[in-house]
Amino acid sequence: MFSMLTLFPIAGIVSLAAAYLLWAKPLQLPQPSDDPQPLIAGGVALSLALTLIAAVANAPSSELGIQFTLIEAAASASFLVQIIYLIGLLRHGTRGLGLILLPVTGVALLLVPLLPTGHRGSWLEASSWLEASHLVVSMSAYAVMTLSALHAVMHLVLNRVLKSKRIHPITRAMPPLADIETHMFAQVRGTLWLLGLGILTGLSWQWIEWNHFALLTHKVLLSIVAWIMLLVIETGHRRNAWRNRVSSYLVISAYLIMLLAYFGSRFIMAELHP
Repeated sequence: MFSMLTLFPIAGIVSLAAAYLLWAKPLQLPQPSDDPQPLIAGGVALSLALTLIAAVANAPSSELGIQFTLIEAAASASFLVQIIYLIGLLRHGTRGLGLILLPVTGVALLLVPLLPTGHRGSWLEASSWLEASHLVVSMSAYAVMTLSALHAVMHLVLNRVLKSKRIHPITRAMPPLADIETHMFAQVRGTLWLLGLGILTGLSWQWIEWNHFALLTHKVLLSIVAWIMLLVIETGHRRNAWRNRVSSYLVISAYLIMLLAYFGSRFIMAELHP
């Protein structure tokens, strides 16, 4: 019997096919067109449509329309990351980010059906519009930060290759180092605002719902730590014009902390309390 969860792996396969089109030219692999951008954009759009249909079809019902299991959270994150990438692809063309992003999101979508689906530990239901807004803003912050982390990885790889003077065809497919830095810091700035707003809406919801702030929860603490790290990165960039590997490592570290804050505990709780 066909399950709507099957649409997630299909979306992942489509993303991996789009990734192949990006990798084909630098690796001199067979490709159907000299200009693969329309096919890549079409593939990403199809993957987005399949992900959205699967996410809506598998979402539990709620008065507010928002209930997050790990599957919904992972699907939403992949959807937001890919839609931001598609907008950039249509505006700026193929700039190399998809070399990493499309394989990562493709594999993530393939693994979505394997995530826990239990109602304990992995379940989160919005009880008010303020909490629902907090979820949307927080997921948007995570999506933008994912792109920043991927740019940080590209920055480290390209910087190392240029220093070693061993230029690979894949390296030529990447955007210039200055462009990577510009996009990375712009996305750090966007995440700084979104994550800050997410923390404020989350604390406001806690006060309205519980009449106190639950500051000592791992999610709040890790989110604040990630926000402080992003503030340090942005401040250092503005004052000292940081253009080195330290910034990239800090960006990746902040992303890992956000990843742990957003998904880590729910996955652990879902495994401990099936």
